[in-house]
Amino acid sequence: MSGELLTADDVHVRFRTRGGVVHAVEGVSLAVKAGEVLAVVGESGSGKTVLTRRLMGLVAGGRDTEVSGTVTYDGTRLTDLSGKALSAFWGAEIALILQDPMTSLNPVKRIGVQLTESLLLHKMVATKQEARDRAVALLRDVGLSEPDRRVRQYPHELSGGMRQRVTIAIALSCSPRLLLADEPTTALDVTVQAQILDLLADLHRSSDMAMLLVTHDLRVVRSRSDRIAVMYAGKIVETAPTAALFAEPRMPYTEALMNAVPPVSGPNHVRLQVIPGRPPDLLNPPTGCKFSPRCPYAQDRCLTEDPPLRDAGSPVHQYRCWYPLGTPAWAEAKARNVERGASAAGTPVTEEMVLT
Repeated sequence: MSGELLTADDVHVRFRTRGGVVHAVEGVSLAVKAGEVLAVVGESGSGKTVLTRRLMGLVAGGRDTEVSGTVTYDGTRLTDLSGKALSAFWGAEIALILQDPMTSLNPVKRIGVQLTESLLLHKMVATKQEARDRAVALLRDVGLSEPDRRVRQYPHELSGGMRQRVTIAIALSCSPRLLLADEPTTALDVTVQAQILDLLADLHRSSDMAMLLVTHDLRVVRSRSDRIAVMYAGKIVETAPTAALFAEPRMPYTEALMNAVPPVSGPNHVRLQVIPGRPPDLLNPPTGCKFSPRCPYAQDRCLTEDPPLRDAGSPVHQYRCWYPLGTPAWAEAKARNVERGASAAGTPVTEEMVLT
């Protein structure tokens, strides 16, 4: 890996609605190095997709949207660009794979037309015949059978997994240096999910492109990422190299995500661990640590003070918690809550429970 290819500094995205202001992304800073795979993990509603679209430049300020912070790609500040200048980066430098291939593909255009559009726009080929030949080769590269026939078909004639392979082919058509993959296996069965993820891993290794992989499943990224950023309520609550995060998580929310993953071995009919409660309402987020209403280790301070990102021994591992896992402060908080009747296995600590 070389230097930083994409950097985001203090990115905020807020949406004004009739019910109030939705704090979708709050002060996110991150960097993706050339050739690196950075995974962004969190529950639905944590701000992952909005962040991804802001990095791409698809979310801009307007009458009902407030944005701030900067996004820089290879020395160019994307947040200062708009219109044609920004679209010049799309496809050629930065590509995006959306969650649902059925809605991201145009239902009334043939696959070949959608594949060649970006190639012709960025002048990657000289003629339409060259573009078609390139489209067939791309479909073959992503593992689609009978690519010559597929380019003449419409999206509804393909299965979900085949459509997702088409979206990957479109994203890779102009050989981008950075791929943003937003939940690329949503709504696919387990076997197809594994095939798509293995395909992305193979393409990453063969082209050495950087990738930002968005998912809610920690199993997906354990063997397919270099670093992980965990998001909750619009903020990054922990970030670390993948091996370090799994070996020694510091944020209780990270631990809860790990515990919620079903085991692949062991006795049958074991009750699955869940994260109690539900993600916070971003119209009216709780005061203090946003995870405190669901955290089994929460103390008085957690309910009133929002913890900053702090280093866990080195700047490459940071967390947002007053009582980080594995520390004496955490052990004391855990023991105190057990004495108060809270379950260390995951029963949420309510404000009334903590303040009594």
